[in-house]
Amino acid sequence: MRRLLPVIVIMFAMLLCSAAFAQEQAAADSQQTAVAAPTTEAGADAGTEGEEGEKGNTLEKIGRVIKFNAQFQSIFLYKNDSDFDDTKPLYDENGQSVGFLGTFFKPQLTLKPVEELTIFYEAELGLNLWSRDSAAAYDSGRNDTFQLAHREIYAEGHFVNDLIGFKVGYQKFYDPSGLFLGHWLGAASIMSNPEWAKFTLSVGQLPDQTYEGITLNENNFKHDTLVYGLRVDVPARNWMNSIAFYGLYDDQIVDQTTSIYAPMYSVKADYEIIDFGIDLVFQAGNTQNGAAGGD
Repeated sequence: MRRLLPVIVIMFAMLLCSAAFAQEQAAADSQQTAVAAPTTEAGADAGTEGEEGEKGNTLEKIGRVIKFNAQFQSIFLYKNDSDFDDTKPLYDENGQSVGFLGTFFKPQLTLKPVEELTIFYEAELGLNLWSRDSAAAYDSGRNDTFQLAHREIYAEGHFVNDLIGFKVGYQKFYDPSGLFLGHWLGAASIMSNPEWAKFTLSVGQLPDQTYEGITLNENNFKHDTLVYGLRVDVPARNWMNSIAFYGLYDDQIVDQTTSIYAPMYSVKADYEIIDFGIDLVFQAGNTQNGAAGGD
């Protein structure tokens, strides 16, 4: 027994050391786990932020290339001609007033494949009158279905810091005053925009009811209505001065060609509390065989 006592003491001491080492090892492991957990969470957060950043960058790139806009409006109109004089009513002859409720929707799509080029498309659903156009009817040649129009589709480009530009396609075309030309038409324009002025040379075709042929290869420019013009816009702080010359060549009526010329000057002011403008338009022209005797 005395011989075994030192051995038992040594074994007991070894067990105590092993237990102490195990406790220290467990404490160290728990500390490492505690340290590693925030690192893992931080890595997960970084990965989530990276994915969200990539999604945001992708959406931003798409937003730079494709833009969608829309205009929605409902309209109420009422008018009558029931004044107190004895003249015949203009549009209330039978005691009926004029009025309607209507709605239109204009979606617009802009494509910008590169910074210098823009492709624009606009459609218009309406103006649909509540008392006439039915959303439940199919388009079977009747006039009471929803009306859909393709208004504008054109390409526009600006290059060399706006020194050279163009605009080609169907578009809403205005002269500076809006008194001579304000129409949806097909037109092509060449522009130059240095810092002190903008020059625009345009030519276009007004739609008319004269058709030379049914197929495309039978069409020609003989009986068309052409418009052309040159305008110069000169900005001056809040003011815009525009000088322009526009012409119209109308040959849709056989042997009665009409030529109209319209020089104009327009000045407009744009302030925070008020906008105003003055337009001066002069018009002259002639029509062949427009009077008796061929004058």
